[in-house]
Amino acid sequence: MKAALRWAWQMEDATFCKSPQYGPPPPRRASTLDGLTVQERVAQAAWIRQTAERRLQPAELSLVLALFAEGPMRGAGVRAVVREVCLMARNRDLGREVARRHLDLGRANRRTLAGIADEFGVAPRTVERLAAEIGREIDGRIAGIERTLSHLFVSTGVAAQV
Repeated sequence: MKAALRWAWQMEDATFCKSPQYGPPPPRRASTLDGLTVQERVAQAAWIRQTAERRLQPAELSLVLALFAEGPMRGAGVRAVVREVCLMARNRDLGREVARRHLDLGRANRRTLAGIADEFGVAPRTVERLAAEIGREIDGRIAGIERTLSHLFVSTGVAAQV
């Protein structure tokens, strides 16, 4: 499920150029590993994005964008998710930084909890507890998104193809 969503939003940012081809067309198996042409893959990615946009609530779609999109769409998603999740903390600015850190999982510019604690002048254990709460909240939302979309993706076979 996560792989399908990540792939669909990466395909949106990809650019394609058409080049003239002379001679007989290549066999269908040679187009991609799964036998789909580039046009079919783009159409599949568009279907996944449209389905997610139709089936998910705005807050859920913001989380999907924050996790899987790139560029300005990711920024908008991160801002929306952080705005909602930071309400869990008494110090809203601290909540925003911890939520951003959770959404930057796996990225090179991810901040450390100790660095956040030093910046805000709070104990590292306070930041760790807040990070655990925010992490549970975001992970719960991700599980809800997977429940919403998984049945549709599995029944259509999209989850197995990507």
